Amino acid sequence: MRLDMNPQDTAPLLISNNSRDLAISTDGKQVVYNGPGPQLYLRTIDQASWVPVPGGEGAAPFFSPDGEWIGFYDTTATILQKVSILGGPPVRLTQFTRIIRGATWGTDDQIIFGTSDAGLFRVSGGGGEPEALTTLGTEQGDVTHRWPSNIPDREAVVFVIGTGEVDSGQLAVLDLDTGEVTRLGLAGVSPHYVATGHLVYATGDGSLRAVPFDARSLEVTGNAVPLVGGVVVKASGAADFSVSDTGHLVYVPGVGGGPLNLTSRLVATGKDGVGTPMADIAGYAWYPRFSPDGTRVAFAVSQTPGGGGDADLWVLDIARGTRTRLTSEGNNRFYPVWSPDGSQLAFADGAGATNRVLVTSADGSGEPETLLDRDERQFPTSWVAHGNVMTLYIDNAGTTARDLSILPMDGDLTPEPFLATPFQERGVSFSPDGRWVAYVSDESGQDEVYVRPYPGPGGQVIISTGGGGEVVWGPDGSELFYRSGEQVMVVPVDTRQAFSAEAPSPLFAAAYALDTVGVGGNPNYDISPDGERFIFVEQDSPIGVEEIPRINVVLNWFEELKARVPVP
Repeated sequence: MRLDMNPQDTAPLLISNNSRDLAISTDGKQVVYNGPGPQLYLRTIDQASWVPVPGGEGAAPFFSPDGEWIGFYDTTATILQKVSILGGPPVRLTQFTRIIRGATWGTDDQIIFGTSDAGLFRVSGGGGEPEALTTLGTEQGDVTHRWPSNIPDREAVVFVIGTGEVDSGQLAVLDLDTGEVTRLGLAGVSPHYVATGHLVYATGDGSLRAVPFDARSLEVTGNAVPLVGGVVVKASGAADFSVSDTGHLVYVPGVGGGPLNLTSRLVATGKDGVGTPMADIAGYAWYPRFSPDGTRVAFAVSQTPGGGGDADLWVLDIARGTRTRLTSEGNNRFYPVWSPDGSQLAFADGAGATNRVLVTSADGSGEPETLLDRDERQFPTSWVAHGNVMTLYIDNAGTTARDLSILPMDGDLTPEPFLATPFQERGVSFSPDGRWVAYVSDESGQDEVYVRPYPGPGGQVIISTGGGGEVVWGPDGSELFYRSGEQVMVVPVDTRQAFSAEAPSPLFAAAYALDTVGVGGNPNYDISPDGERFIFVEQDSPIGVEEIPRINVVLNWFEELKARVPVP
């Protein structure tokens, strides 16, 4: 039996960039989806309405085996949480130093989750420190292990080995008893083992396929057969379908994971928040930065919704409306940073466990040159003439999370640690006079904006209240701006002697794209050198996905599955 279980008009299902948007419980009685807010909405199969889950403020839902809990991520996709289906305060299970990509909750009360650029990890359903289960086979081109799914009654999990593009994902199985990983010889994403003896998975063209699979030997025993077409599949490999143990299938109809015809625009606003389109972009623009003289804007452009793996840098001449492409290799070039004289741009180059910092001429002449190449992930954020130094945040891959460093541009170009804690610090930037550093940290349990003196001594001063990120200095150093959700906040500060700050106040609402690539720290906007204009990014929904997507339901789908894909 096929039917629709459509979201209510006042709380449409929101198609996220990189995560699954819905799930069905193992007993097939409940369905949950991502709604505006973000907010999770729940409905039982035999009821007519959806209800918000109190405390379920996040996305990428998945059920516990007994259906009593919903697991989900926060908006940064680094904090794994759970909430009762009856609602209540969410329970933080773990905070990770990598972006989480898919999770599965086993009957042993263990949650296995994938990552954006590392292996699989496991954490207790009661919370704790994650345990590494796999490591990337870099010699085989592995970029990520993601979208795990438990095989019930068998200490094993199927998952995806990603190599960069959605169509190049390879299905694999991990034997949890031996730690052995076996590649299954199938190209696909978001696999799910079902009790009929099949692996059900999606492909980049948006089709669901099934193949006979022996759970005892962990081997494919037949040929794959396409069963359902037109399922939403993201470039990250997240496919919007879910199957219950009772044989019910739910999915979101839409486009596949190929090119999505993404469009965006750069929008200039005054301090009143009134926006004026500045340039239309084919693709998703990220991290616009005004040049020191305010005549140009540097930005990254990606052809995937989450900005992964294919971004290049461009420069817009504001007065003439012309654009210059600075890079063309599509190797995840992000975070453009202008040199103090406006002649060069530094940027992060590469995706994966390590990346470089490059520098190139801002007029497009010459080839980019390596500025920093170390065995870690490093991201430039600001470059000031005072002392000729650059700020970085460095991702230490699980040791001390993301930390702050200063890179002297004279000498041997060795980063000097500035702030290394067990928490995640990022989005660091110098004040115009080079004496103060603003940054984002989650040490309080949520992201807040802080300021420290440079090079010290002195402690930190908290700037935001009730959460904040994406901090930007005003051009004369007398104001700090940050974002709290869609609200742009302003904080008057005095940096002339000892640092002091007034209370934050809302400046205007800005429903523009937030930082998702940099996990909520790097500003996805900028302020002009004269302090009169902001520049934001407005990203359109991918063409091909309905404004209010439908949820299709197939009851007793196993009967069709067994008939069309017989198990030997």
